[in-house]
Amino acid sequence: MLAFDPIATGSRQEERRDFYNRHPRWSLMGQMVLDARHAIDAVQANPDADPKRISLVGFGVGGMVAALAAALDGRAASAVSASGFTPFRSDNDVAGAGGLRRWSHLYGWLPRLGGFAGNEGAVPVDFPEILSAIAPRPLLVIAPMLDWHHPQGNVAQAIEAARSTYNSRQAANKLQLYSPTCLAEFNNDVQSQITRFLQSP
Repeated sequence: MLAFDPIATGSRQEERRDFYNRHPRWSLMGQMVLDARHAIDAVQANPDADPKRISLVGFGVGGMVAALAAALDGRAASAVSASGFTPFRSDNDVAGAGGLRRWSHLYGWLPRLGGFAGNEGAVPVDFPEILSAIAPRPLLVIAPMLDWHHPQGNVAQAIEAARSTYNSRQAANKLQLYSPTCLAEFNNDVQSQITRFLQSP
């Protein structure tokens, strides 16, 4: 296992301070995804690692990173996104989870996304398409019922929208949704579910 702090998290908080001064056309989320792809590079360089069994696992913002990185990088054999995302097109101010401005103005992960606040339906790429891009590789999405940051019903709708792509790729059983009755937390139950998923053939 390789565990690391993406930029602007954990021990790398200071790196966000001047990020947009240095890279005004980039996004912190894009850099996080690049960090994950560099992590895949590092694992593949290890002669003891099996390049066909590389999995991406993330919780919270890491869950979003795992989904995006897996969609963009076919070297990820599977992915787990735990409490990781809300579909952008349903993330409006009325929903009560923070709206698109949390990604642009509050956290600064995706600055340009805030330009769609009030016109969320016009967001050009959303999680139904992102998850579909992972097919037919195994994908586990963990959406706790009490996670107010990422309403479970909206996440489930994104899963169902992506399911048609998995079905068309003869991989219906490879897309899984687990919705425990808990808050957004990386507890023992969630960890056990992830372990079982990663160990399944």
